[in-house]
Amino acid sequence: MWNSIREKLLFTGVTDITVWQDIIFSSFLIPIAIGIYKLISDYWSKTRPLKLLLGGFGNKRESILVFLSQLHSCNENGVTILDQKYFILSPSPMPGVKNVMKKHLRQNIDPVWSEGDGECLADIYNVFGKSGKGESIRIADTISDWSEWAKPTVSIGFNPKTEKLIQKCDPIYFKLQDGNLSIPKVNTSLNSFIPNDAGIIQKTFIKNLEIPVLLFAGLGTLGTSAAGYYFKKECITLGKLYGSRSFCVLFSVKTDEGRTAAYPVAIYPEPPIVNRLFHPISYFNKRKLFSNKAE
Repeated sequence: MWNSIREKLLFTGVTDITVWQDIIFSSFLIPIAIGIYKLISDYWSKTRPLKLLLGGFGNKRESILVFLSQLHSCNENGVTILDQKYFILSPSPMPGVKNVMKKHLRQNIDPVWSEGDGECLADIYNVFGKSGKGESIRIADTISDWSEWAKPTVSIGFNPKTEKLIQKCDPIYFKLQDGNLSIPKVNTSLNSFIPNDAGIIQKTFIKNLEIPVLLFAGLGTLGTSAAGYYFKKECITLGKLYGSRSFCVLFSVKTDEGRTAAYPVAIYPEPPIVNRLFHPISYFNKRKLFSNKAE
């Protein structure tokens, strides 16, 4: 067989079989090995941390409930307005006057959401979509789904469901008191005096059930919106540092800078030592946020 191969290779001037073996190895096997390594590397650096972070958040057969603040129209006394009216603004420039706006009237569309809740929801969809769980998300109804506690849950804003989840979940690392947000185990408390706003991201579990829960909430609408943005931006890092464990991020943002300017002030608790050893760069980049502990 080798003689036959040598005869076919005479026209190349290279008849040494070992030379052709080296060529085949370098041309095919090395790129394949590099490709396999890259796939494994990407899985461990990106896919796996995200899957750990969202571990327990259902599959295609189990829905993930997302609660938002469902707003209804009322007058100054809190009485429901039955024929509520809204309008949408859109640019309608005219020659010489570019800032003219047009009103598009709408009515009877309650309940509605705030823009901040919607922006946060879009970011959450993005993260869950990357993990392959996007199809499992279902927007919950505050009334009809109120008594549902056995499904993985995401709650956006300090709505009534969030307040109830704070009571039913453990651990809860943050505290909302007198208009201030804080993590009692650290030395920082944030307020919403203009132009300040603040927010939290808390991963926790329903007591005795170990059902995972994610809370995204701000003192104002910008804080809630920024919670989703920060989660989307840092989800891989949070997955590396905490895996499937609970954590809380306390962050600050200014209304005159926008949601993308949100920056963390404290993260609690400190990541497990195993995670620190496996992801030293991620830990090193966030180390100051773990060292601000109260005495």
